[in-house]
Amino acid sequence: MKWRVFKSDSEGKRIVPHSTLFLFFALLIFSGSLISCGSGSQVPLSIRERPDEAELQDDFDFEETPEQAELDEEVRRRMEERERERDELERDFRVRTNMALNQYVKAQTAFYAGDFETALRHIDFALLQHETADLYALRGAVEYARGRLFRASEDWGRAVSMNPEVVSPLYPGMEEWYNQNF
Repeated sequence: MKWRVFKSDSEGKRIVPHSTLFLFFALLIFSGSLISCGSGSQVPLSIRERPDEAELQDDFDFEETPEQAELDEEVRRRMEERERERDELERDFRVRTNMALNQYVKAQTAFYAGDFETALRHIDFALLQHETADLYALRGAVEYARGRLFRASEDWGRAVSMNPEVVSPLYPGMEEWYNQNF
């Protein structure tokens, strides 16, 4: 069997078929990716001696045009601006979440003390900061305690839609409501 590495085109020139090129590069890549050691084990190429930074820099030196420098500066400036915006959003989210949690604790304390008006004020303020299923569940419990069953049902429905696992004996009346409606 004779291997033909080259073919001839219509003009008689020798050409290399795609399958031969593919096989050649596949063998080249495979053989270059592993170095054989004397013991027969194979060592990844990455631990071979690497060229120093100066050699690498010589390969990549180029003249930067003023337009390219301006574009690079614009990209750097936009990236910094986006990072500042992201940091500001994260900080705002943390502050709002902390404020909502603080108001939730105050509302819960007022609710168990029987001060439903104060509890509602704290819950409504907390909901302006950060909506959570627990806030709606607590507001439903306050409305239930005040005898406003329709409002309690609305709040509990919203709480369950946000988080089905919010149903808890911490919120008086909620378990009974949940068992009747679901």
